[in-house]
Amino acid sequence: MAVTRRGGRRPAEGRGALGEMMRARWWILWGLAAALGASPRPLAAGAATVPRAAVLASVEDGRTLWLDPGGSAPFRARLAWVALPAAPAGATVGDPHGAAARRRLEVWVGQPVEFLAVGRDPEGVPLVEILWRPTSESLVTLNYEMVRGGFGRAHCDTSGDYALQCRILRRAEAVARAERRGIWAAP
Repeated sequence: MAVTRRGGRRPAEGRGALGEMMRARWWILWGLAAALGASPRPLAAGAATVPRAAVLASVEDGRTLWLDPGGSAPFRARLAWVALPAAPAGATVGDPHGAAARRRLEVWVGQPVEFLAVGRDPEGVPLVEILWRPTSESLVTLNYEMVRGGFGRAHCDTSGDYALQCRILRRAEAVARAERRGIWAAP
């Protein structure tokens, strides 16, 4: 049984242990945002206030994915604010942590997600924050999950429009380092 925000109990939903883990991490993220003294989602001036719905269609590498918004062609996007080792799909060479990052993202292929476009990289590929709702009461950001799991590191500026997200990601990286997860594990 899981506890709802109002304290009531309900049967566990989501994808078993994965769903429970994601809900726990969301509450940690929410608490961290509260500890930093800010709301969990400040938006930049002129930024979209409503996430757009899509399906995570495929994963190219640990940071690049294809989103299918429905009604239009799928498009290529990259996770914002994170630096992950590269390992293209089907590659037999490359960083072993890149392959692990790709496999981690592939867990969400076919899942309905929401995304917020926050900019473009130097190649013109949209940078997005991916939101996944395992239940109607919980929210998980894949950007945070990748850093917290030790698959990559925070790659952002702690000032500017997305300073809160950056501080949260940097804290997640510090926790992953302390717990020696993924790329931070001792060789």
